[in-house]
Amino acid sequence: MKVTIKGQEYNFTFDSVWGPMYLYEEVAGEKMPFNPRKTACLHLLFYCILLRSNPGLDLTLEEFLIQMLLKNLKNIMMNLNIKYLGELIFKQNMKDI
Repeated sequence: MKVTIKGQEYNFTFDSVWGPMYLYEEVAGEKMPFNPRKTACLHLLFYCILLRSNPGLDLTLEEFLIQMLLKNLKNIMMNLNIKYLGELIFKQNMKDI
């Protein structure tokens, strides 16, 4: 999936939830463990997904967060995140059967 931020098109995809989560842990550190009920955690995870799927990303976290507020990006990314996570969880559950 692609998203447009500040007129630039970016990939917003992942084939495993672990890559973005590992990056999240590196960026957030131990002081901000991931909690899917916290907006800050979700927004940082979205940024980590962008970082992982767009090598050389030149969009800072601050610029990204501003764009999330200015546009309806948070809803778009939340829907994409739910869709991809649901597919990944389903695939993993099928492997475990």
